[in-house]
Order: sequence, then C-alpha cells, then structure tokens
Amino acid sequence: MELKKINEVLENLSVYGLKSKYDLVSEHEPSNYWSEKGQGEESESVYIFKIEGDNYLKLVNATDSYGDNEHVKSVQFVKPVKKTITDFQKI
Repeated sequence: MELKKINEVLENLSVYGLKSKYDLVSEHEPSNYWSEKGQGEESESVYIFKIEGDNYLKLVNATDSYGDNEHVKSVQFVKPVKKTITDFQKI
C-alpha cells in the first residue's frame, strides 16, 4: 500500500468518517459497551474496513469504566486469513 493511501486512511479515524469512504465488513460491539463497569475496566469495539484489494483496516475503540470517553485504542492494517474448522456431530 502506498504512503499516500495510508495517509488518506489515517486522516479521519472516526467510525462514521471511515464508513463514508470504505466498506465496513465486520463490527463487534459488546452489549455493555456504553455501560458502567468496574474501576479500571474498559470495553472494546472492533471494526474492520475494506480499504483496497486484500488490505483491511482494523480499528479498536474503547470506553472508560464509566462507559464514556470513547477513544481509539488500536489501529492496524490487516489481511483476511481463512481457517478450516472441523466440528464433530452425532450421526
């Protein structure tokens, strides 16, 4: 990925800003994300955006123990990995 594209992606890391430019392919936000938690605990929400080709952006946001003050916790460029899972069921 070129530096120009990386700068474009990192220019606005708000979920709404990224949704307006890129496809949101995965989202996980726990039901207690905006709720109050124990002292020092955080909740995390994870968003995966398709940037171009096989390149994706993984954005992890977090809230404090009061369920407030959302902030960016992690930003990573990732690629999808397919795994085969074997499950055994009754015959």
